[in-house]
Amino acid sequence: MLLGLQQLRCGLRAGLLPALAVLLLAFALVAMLLTACGGKQSSVVSPQSSDSRAEDEITLDETLAELAAYPCPDGVDEALWNELKAALAEALVGHFPGSPAERGITAPQGKEPGWLARPAHFDKSAAAPPRGEGNRVTDLLIWSENEQLRMTWRYRNEGDYDQNGTVGISDITPIAIHYGEEWVDPNSIQAVIDGSGNKKIGIEDITPIAMNYGVNCAGYVLQNAPVPDPDDPSWNSIAGFEFELASGMGRLSFLVFAEVGDHPYYRVAPYDSESAMGIPGEVVEFVPRPPEIAGVNPLSGVSGDAVTFTATATGELPMTYRWNFGGGAIPNQPSGSSVTVTLSDPGFYDANVTVTNGAGQDDYPFTLEVTEPVIDPPDIESVSPLNGQEGTYVEFSAVVTGGPPLAYRWDFGGGANPDTPVDESPEVLLLDPGEYEASLRVTNPVDEDVFPFTLEVLPASAGFKATVAEVTAEHPSMVVADGNPAIAFTKTGDGGNAVCYVRATDALGSTWGEYQEYAGDGATYTNNLLQIVGGKPAGVSSVSFMIEGGRIDFASAQDAAGDVWNPVVAVYSDFQVNPTAAGLMDVMGNPAIALSNDDTENYKLLYVRANDSVGTDWPETYVEVASLENASYAQTSMVFADGNPAILHTWWTGAIYVRSKDMYGNEWDTPTDLASMSARSSMTLIGNNPAVAIETGGELPHALIYRRALDPAGTEWGDPVTVVSSEGEGVVGSGGRICLAEINKRPAIAYGHTPDTIWYFVKYVVAKDNEGKGWNEPVTVDPATDVSDGITLSEIAGRPAMAYGNRVGEELIYIRALDSFGLEWPE
Repeated sequence: MLLGLQQLRCGLRAGLLPALAVLLLAFALVAMLLTACGGKQSSVVSPQSSDSRAEDEITLDETLAELAAYPCPDGVDEALWNELKAALAEALVGHFPGSPAERGITAPQGKEPGWLARPAHFDKSAAAPPRGEGNRVTDLLIWSENEQLRMTWRYRNEGDYDQNGTVGISDITPIAIHYGEEWVDPNSIQAVIDGSGNKKIGIEDITPIAMNYGVNCAGYVLQNAPVPDPDDPSWNSIAGFEFELASGMGRLSFLVFAEVGDHPYYRVAPYDSESAMGIPGEVVEFVPRPPEIAGVNPLSGVSGDAVTFTATATGELPMTYRWNFGGGAIPNQPSGSSVTVTLSDPGFYDANVTVTNGAGQDDYPFTLEVTEPVIDPPDIESVSPLNGQEGTYVEFSAVVTGGPPLAYRWDFGGGANPDTPVDESPEVLLLDPGEYEASLRVTNPVDEDVFPFTLEVLPASAGFKATVAEVTAEHPSMVVADGNPAIAFTKTGDGGNAVCYVRATDALGSTWGEYQEYAGDGATYTNNLLQIVGGKPAGVSSVSFMIEGGRIDFASAQDAAGDVWNPVVAVYSDFQVNPTAAGLMDVMGNPAIALSNDDTENYKLLYVRANDSVGTDWPETYVEVASLENASYAQTSMVFADGNPAILHTWWTGAIYVRSKDMYGNEWDTPTDLASMSARSSMTLIGNNPAVAIETGGELPHALIYRRALDPAGTEWGDPVTVVSSEGEGVVGSGGRICLAEINKRPAIAYGHTPDTIWYFVKYVVAKDNEGKGWNEPVTVDPATDVSDGITLSEIAGRPAMAYGNRVGEELIYIRALDSFGLEWPE
């Protein structure tokens, strides 16, 4: 145990130690001050040598000169600053530890004559540590943690307003900054500055600076004693903590570790740069407590369930926990404050938990009740799909609630093979076209539920061409909404420009309902992209103005079929010239959009996810995914790659793929270069791996290439495959988007093509294999149509289907192939 500073000073006053012994003891004390273990490190209290005292001598003249030269801080009224400096100068003359009488300075009004009797200089290296009741630490808290003491207290040094450890000229700065402010919290910075104690910052707070000028706190020493008497000589110093360990807002505070002392009573005292100790703080008693168990939760559970039991106990750490469930759980005797066990057979068991620490132990017996399991009856909420094409394999599934075990029995009414499977999600071959009365029966040990439904088997020969709407249509995008194909498109002509939505009345798309406008305000709408977000249709569009500028608009439907739409929301409005084509996807239930800006000095690929599921509330800031070279012909597609969002972004001179590091898109990986000299593009999942189709090349005609990732995350990519070369059948896109889709597990692409004329024809090409390593010859789907900007492609009821606008006929066309892969199309 170390000898305390208090003992050393008492010995000096009493004359009990010879001079040599005093000197040796002082240096031994400094060398032996302990450091705190763990957390913040304690300091070693180091004295200054006597040779430095002459250099540290300071005079009143020097102090006043330093004050006069002290600059006014930024933002502080200069008149107020000069007033504070004058007040401090006057206070220093009255309270400086020296006498100005020999220099002819008279005492200020109201000052006692005795103030003139002191010399007009002092040694700042010998300045006192904080003393007086106002500097006593009264909020010391001590508890144990990992077999050490954990302590906290707040710094006190009257006049040290900037809390740098020393009372000096710089302490007028906080007065100026907070002049006139009042306070309620005694630990706020305003309370620290209020040296007068009137709860308001004013010129009267100058006085404590002058009265305590030069007082410094180099740190605190922790003391320990066997008795609580603050004047008892047995107080010993056991650890020191440097002033730099203090931190926090308002009044600085210490939060430190130290070894446990030999006695139960503790206090802290400030020390200065010469290791002189200031006023000791209030005494705190700390006695290690044995464990006391307050309770165990829960006391019961269901047989066969995994249940977490927790014992609540107080006492000094560390504590060990030993359980005994009396045979009612597996494992039966685990350890830990919280344990997870599997409950045994129903019944009552005599259980117990024992908690032990260095001060003792406590036992807590309890009765564990294990009850019979309660099984909810099965409830079938839905079955999907309800239709499919003859001759194709379809996997059925159901949404079912209820307690296990659940047994399934399907009955497809003669429309499938096998017709009565018992798998939870059976894959069956659909037979002859027609409607079949089907059902699903689910049973468990307590009950059963039956869900009847009509299975519609669609004819394989149902290939056709239909007029969806008699209107000039551009930039179509198609999805399956609530079982039927649906299309978003831009309607032009008739004196207006608007985004419309239309949905088929059947699963094949043979007949269509009336279209409805859901966006339009006189601007030009392009690059429409329709997706299903939160189970409902949602669309994003590029909106350009007549001269310059533009934005990205988003809207979502209120129902699964898209009968009613929410108002349009402008997600991004900072385009300088024309908006780029944005990507859209459902990211963890909320819509998310990726796009590039057109800032010529700072091209960026941006990502933003809505704050709600319907996309009415969007963040004001965007995630910067990657830096770009430019924004010409920029297009963006999105997929979920191995659980995280991923983006394909192409522009005139490049194409990149980038995937998020998390499922929400908050942080992104380094992009992968996929192609150069790009124009239009599309991305989807082919066999669960990201795959892209890119129109590439400089001068016309362009080529069409295909690349597929070698893994679900897209960390590695296969070599590009030329689907259509720039020679002969070269691709010349008609604007808008091309479209890559998975058709019966094979990649397929829809695009516009012109053979050296101004007419653009509808083209389609499908791979020969699932990975897209070999491709069939392109098929001209509609050689008689001048296709408008953009073509969309989807698998509809087992067949490829496309939608496109006919400029000549001023109509929106929907066409479904005659076979499963789209090698033949109706005329």
